[in-house]
Amino acid sequence: MKRILTILLTLLVTALALCQIPVMAEPVSAENAFDTPAVVATAAATEKAEPVSAAASQEEDAKTKISAVGAWLNTTFADFDYKVFTLFSKLHRDWLTPVIHYLTMLGDSPFVPVLLVFAIIMFMWKKNRRWAMALFFAIIIGTLVTNVIVKPLIARPRPYVSLANDQQFMQWYMEAGAEVESDKSFPSGHTTAAFEIGITLMLAVRNKGIKWLFPLYSIFIACTRLYLCVHYCTDVIGGMLIGICAGVLAYCISRSLMSWMEESEGGLGRRLNDFDLGGKRKKKIQAEPLEADAEPLEE
Repeated sequence: MKRILTILLTLLVTALALCQIPVMAEPVSAENAFDTPAVVATAAATEKAEPVSAAASQEEDAKTKISAVGAWLNTTFADFDYKVFTLFSKLHRDWLTPVIHYLTMLGDSPFVPVLLVFAIIMFMWKKNRRWAMALFFAIIIGTLVTNVIVKPLIARPRPYVSLANDQQFMQWYMEAGAEVESDKSFPSGHTTAAFEIGITLMLAVRNKGIKWLFPLYSIFIACTRLYLCVHYCTDVIGGMLIGICAGVLAYCISRSLMSWMEESEGGLGRRLNDFDLGGKRKKKIQAEPLEADAEPLEE
């Protein structure tokens, strides 16, 4: 387990090193928050990030095409989402915002793709196979459901698009660095990734001393999305639910596959079960002293 933690820590440092820290907007006061070039640049970037289609141009409340479910979320939970933004705006600090921008990448690329490759590599060691397989399926399931199916289907615009005329929200958004995302808002992809990873490892890792740390990581990533004002709270809740379901489903799939491999008497299942890079290394180490002892006998 210590080796696993060491590898995970190394992976984390490597992924963070590959990340680029976003350029932060200069602090803006309440009086001139909407007269600065940064606001104009943000508005222009937002328009580029949310291209207008012919059908969506008829919408009055948003400049992007939005589904009925997305519109329902915007109206039904408007007060709730705004109260959460108000709460997190009180946490905004000049020194904290760059840190949050950096750490929120632990729910996105390059960290998640690197973690997927890491899971594939660790599958080759039999002692790590259960959690590595679960982690692999969790990332695949969560990514497909969130980014390929639900986000395009709901097509909910980002808060800084829907609330562009709300001066108070835009001030909070500027204080948080005015990060512009290229995809839709519901559900939160970062939150989905964080919970699919956290729940899977909590279920699959047998060390009770560290397994409860993984959900804390998930919750932290979810909070960073609200701090940065790039997701509604309902987006984060949606990502959390999808991530939990993906993690539990992946864990069940990995258990079923492990049982199938262990019970197989031949064929692919048996070959996969018997394959173990760690076992091969042990056999090689054990064979070397035997060969050394056998040499004098041959003479």
